Amino acid sequence: MKLTLLSHLLFLVTSILAITYDEALKLASKDGLLHITEKNYKQVIKNENFALIVFLTSEDSRVGCTLCTEFGPKYKAIAKQYMQNLKDELSGMYNPIDSAEDKERVIFAISDYLEARSYFEHMQVTAVPKLLYYEPGNGPQLSEFNNEFSFLSVENTDSYTRWITGLVPGLELKYLDAQPPAPKSAFIISILGFLTVLFGLFKYRKIAINFLQNVNVWQFASLTLIILFISGYMYNQIRNPDFYKIDNQGKIHYVAVGHNLQYGSETQALTVIYGLISAVLILLIRMVPTINKPTIKLLTSVACCIGSILLYSYIIEIYRIKSGSYPFHLWHVLS
Repeated sequence: MKLTLLSHLLFLVTSILAITYDEALKLASKDGLLHITEKNYKQVIKNENFALIVFLTSEDSRVGCTLCTEFGPKYKAIAKQYMQNLKDELSGMYNPIDSAEDKERVIFAISDYLEARSYFEHMQVTAVPKLLYYEPGNGPQLSEFNNEFSFLSVENTDSYTRWITGLVPGLELKYLDAQPPAPKSAFIISILGFLTVLFGLFKYRKIAINFLQNVNVWQFASLTLIILFISGYMYNQIRNPDFYKIDNQGKIHYVAVGHNLQYGSETQALTVIYGLISAVLILLIRMVPTINKPTIKLLTSVACCIGSILLYSYIIEIYRIKSGSYPFHLWHVLS
C-alpha cells in the first residue's frame, strides 16, 4: 500500500516538473521533434527557458484530416532541418544554446490526438490541425498560447516558415528551407507509370497523334477543367468540408451560408448544373442548325432556351441562399 502510494506521488511530482531546454533537445535530437503524449504533456508544456511550437494533428485515417496529412510531412521536414542546422557548426545558423534570450531557444513539438487525448481536452481542441506558439515560461497555462497560425490563409510552405521566423528572434528563413521526402513507393510507381505511357504512345503513335490533334478532345478537356474549377473542387481538396450540415432543429442544409463556406453537396450540385448548361448550349449551337425540319428545329430551340433559363435559375437561387442580399433572380425554383 505504501509502495503504491509512493509510486503515485513520484509520478505526480515528475509529471508537473518543468522540462529544461537541454532535456528537450535530447528528446528531440532524433527527428527534430518533441513528441507530446498522454504521459509527458504536463511536463513538456512547462517550458521554462525556451519557446515551444506545437503542431496538433490527427493522422488517423478515420478522422479524415486532409490538412493534417498535407502539412504534417512539411512540418516534420522543417523541424528536422532546424535540428540539423543546430548541430552543424558550419551551417551559419545562430547558436541559441548559449543565448541569454530565452525566445531564441525554440523546440518544435508535435502531438497526435490518439496519443494525447487529455492534452487536447485541456486545450479544448475541437478541430485540427493547429499550429501554436508558446513563449518561454507560458506553458503552465495549457490553453493560453501566445500565437496561432491561421491555416485559412496558407498558400505554400513559406506561409508558415515566415510565421515561425517572425516569432523566433535571430532565426532566418533559409534555415527552415526543407522539403518533405517523397515516399519511395510513390517515386517507383511514378517512374513505371511514365515509362508505360511513353511505351504506349510510341507503339500506338498514329492513334495518339490523331487523338491529340482532335479539336473535340481539347474542347471537352478544357470545358471539364473549367467546370471543375468554378464549381469549387479546389476548395474541397484544400479544406475538406462537410458534405452537408444538420442544424439544431435537425434540418439538413446542402448549401452553406456565406461566401467563405461551402459544402460538398453544393459543389456537386453546381458541377451538374454547369455541365447541363454547357450541354444545352452545345446542343443549341452545334446540333440544332443541322436539323432539316423547321418544326423540330423550332421546338428544339425553344426547349433549349427554357432549359437554360431553368438551370440558370437554380444557380442564381443558390447564390441567394448563400447571400440574402443578392439582388438578382430569374425564377424562384427552390422556394
